Amino acid sequence: MSLLGSYFLFLSYFFLFYVIMFKIFSKKWNDYTGEEMIWK
Repeated sequence: MSLLGSYFLFLSYFFLFYVIMFKIFSKKWNDYTGEEMIWK
């Protein structure tokens, strides 16, 4: 695998991890405040 391919693979994994953590954090924040997010 080339360096560029491994870089894009790492970037996609990092983006997926970021999205999952953001969804979990927003759900916990909604449970804590009891309010819906503004951008939902």
